[in-house]
Amino acid sequence: MGNCYEANLRLFLEMTAAGQDVVLCHGIVVAPSYYKHMKPGTQYMHCWVEANSEEHGKTVHDYSDRLDGTPEYTWHLLELFEETMNPRFVVRMGLEEVQYHIMTKEFYGAWDLHPEHKRCGR
Repeated sequence: MGNCYEANLRLFLEMTAAGQDVVLCHGIVVAPSYYKHMKPGTQYMHCWVEANSEEHGKTVHDYSDRLDGTPEYTWHLLELFEETMNPRFVVRMGLEEVQYHIMTKEFYGAWDLHPEHKRCGR
């Protein structure tokens, strides 16, 4: 599909270096009805960044390339993301855990951090 694992890992590291309060998330989400490239209701593995700030509260930042290769960055309030994408089996990681997986796995993800992740399409 896209490169959400690589793109959001890089985004997470940039936001961390800038001192923002962020976690990198791997989980299963559900394609909403407005997706044109996937049947609505399809479950798939995804990666995103969750941030917490005084200005915006809890937000989701999502960066990856579209199917045509053009980059796309979006951010939403966490509540809206949860309502639209219905994330499940989410693993949230801070910098130390992310660095551990980068060093031991030597690829961007998915890292199959939850048993349900192995059963879901990429």
